[in-house]
Amino acid sequence: MSYQTGTATGPADLMSKLNTFLTGTPGWTAELFSSGNSRAIWSKAGVSTPIFAYWDTDNIALAMIQQAASPLDQALTAQGGAEYASSTITSNRYCNVMPGPYPSYHFFEDDDYIHVVVEKSSGIYRHFGFGQTLKLGSWTGGTYVYCHYWQQAVATIDNPNSLLHVAAMSGGAVSNNTRGPGVHAEGLPDQGVGSKYLRMSTSTSMVDDDADPIGNFFPAGWYDGQNIHFMAAQSSDLNEFKPLIPIPLYQWHFSTPDNARLLGYVPDHRSINLYGLNVAQEVTVGSDTWAVFPITRKGNSGLALDLEQSYNFGLAYRKVTT
Repeated sequence: MSYQTGTATGPADLMSKLNTFLTGTPGWTAELFSSGNSRAIWSKAGVSTPIFAYWDTDNIALAMIQQAASPLDQALTAQGGAEYASSTITSNRYCNVMPGPYPSYHFFEDDDYIHVVVEKSSGIYRHFGFGQTLKLGSWTGGTYVYCHYWQQAVATIDNPNSLLHVAAMSGGAVSNNTRGPGVHAEGLPDQGVGSKYLRMSTSTSMVDDDADPIGNFFPAGWYDGQNIHFMAAQSSDLNEFKPLIPIPLYQWHFSTPDNARLLGYVPDHRSINLYGLNVAQEVTVGSDTWAVFPITRKGNSGLALDLEQSYNFGLAYRKVTT
């Protein structure tokens, strides 16, 4: 039910400001915030798992856990039911190349989610966040979490279609088994015995810190599923209509044939084609205000600049201020 924007000097400063924001009006509980060890655990009634955040001077990482350990200020793998079997940031889900300072950040929050947009350097963005899925049907779980990894190799840095990128809840590296977004889900059909999590990946051999299997899911956002086709459409020549495209989440079970089940949607988060829109522009739809941002950097389609670029691929966030 609130929004904040500002500047930050780097990961530590940003996460401190995020902690202050979350534990204010939004009503999240900081079970841990350690600036010395660069760790935080946030929880909220209505969100099915706590979130473990950890960072260094360059990167910010997020993971789901089942229960905070005692004493609290311990590494990820000491936490109960940790999503990862490693506490190393770069081995897990993380936002990369974020040393700062940040010209701007944006916190979008309402009810049971937080979506963060960071201008990591002039005109170049990272996205991360977590919250509770808008669930369809009755199933156990619902927490979703995402970060934003952008491959820096010269051959891929300026190609937003590369499968080596992972950008928010909107898809990317389907073959990478650690960096993709995740969902807390238990007891779904075709889910392995003891499985607590799903992750965006084609790997069928993922396990969590308890050695329990991690299942597969795919968000049909910027790079996956039907949204990529909508993203190819620019504004209507007749009425300037430009769709804000919801991001659905599908459990995916590899079998013969494959089985896909629609689990729900990411709240107040959309894919959008940025053609004709400015970065950080606000768009009013009925009584709602949406702010739009590039996946990483807008424009330069077809140019080999050896810099991060994402053409007109964009993400939109609903701005709630009451």
